[in-house]
Amino acid sequence: GSIRTSYTHVDMSNVVINNLPGAQTWPAAIGVSFGAGSSEDSIAYATIDLPGLGKTDIDAGIIEGMSQGEYLAGGIEAWGIIVLMTLPVAAAISLVMLTGAPLGIIILPAVLEAIPFIALPHARSYIASKIASAMFAGKVMPNAPLAEDTRDTWSWNVPELDAAPADYIAGHGSKPIMFPVGISSLTFTPGPNSTQPARTVACPLVPHVLPIQLIKIGQVAVAGVPAEFTSTAGRRLKATVSAVLGNSISHIAISNYTNAYSGYVTTLEEYGAQHYEGASTLYGPYTLAAYQQEFEKLANAINTGVSTPVGSPAIVPAVFKKR
Repeated sequence: GSIRTSYTHVDMSNVVINNLPGAQTWPAAIGVSFGAGSSEDSIAYATIDLPGLGKTDIDAGIIEGMSQGEYLAGGIEAWGIIVLMTLPVAAAISLVMLTGAPLGIIILPAVLEAIPFIALPHARSYIASKIASAMFAGKVMPNAPLAEDTRDTWSWNVPELDAAPADYIAGHGSKPIMFPVGISSLTFTPGPNSTQPARTVACPLVPHVLPIQLIKIGQVAVAGVPAEFTSTAGRRLKATVSAVLGNSISHIAISNYTNAYSGYVTTLEEYGAQHYEGASTLYGPYTLAAYQQEFEKLANAINTGVSTPVGSPAIVPAVFKKR
């Protein structure tokens, strides 16, 4: 049979899901359980520079499966630990001032009594993610792009998580955000006699506009996705494409990492569990639904040879006849 292909770019930061009122994708964000690493692949380590010891890798101690509810519970535990550690130390210092007893003898038992509470995994994860979020902007800002004229400068604007828009945070649903990678921007400051105006432009730290592609070779279809789909997410995308192409295909395959890369894609249920893959699903709980919607348009373009307005630019269908 013939070879047919359809291809387009989609802004995955703002896809409205037509058959789900109020559902859409959002600018990218990475969740707390991203910091846990994958239990199948590796543990996430934090690199710290200790005086006299140099750079050291330590287990960040973040657990997988940190949903919003568990994250809030971890925050309550963490603040409880802070209070429990602060009050005994403050009381010990007061006792030292009153009695003149050695500081170490008074404080050490109080600290030892408080340390076991840090073993609470949700509190530990909360504290580690807060530290990582606070350090994130400082890691990004020194690496601004260079202007062609050395008298001009570019600088990063990486908002603190507390300054992120409320709808952006709510849009990511059960994902507690650790790195707001989708809402950063760059500011251009012209130097003396520059011909370029000062301006600020959106510049996410991960891609928002992504290529998607569908190829039909005889009775085989291949869906090229710029991400890593979980098994069930892939099956659901296959079902969407198969429903459109019908009996014209006998097999369909998902090709991950095609033409670009943008983390993971999970099902809505997997996203709700917020393990490593859900936390790495960048565009919110309806990321898979957005892919299904846009691939349905690609499949229709394969069938009809007529492009459908979607993304930017429109789908470009092509037909290659067998020699």
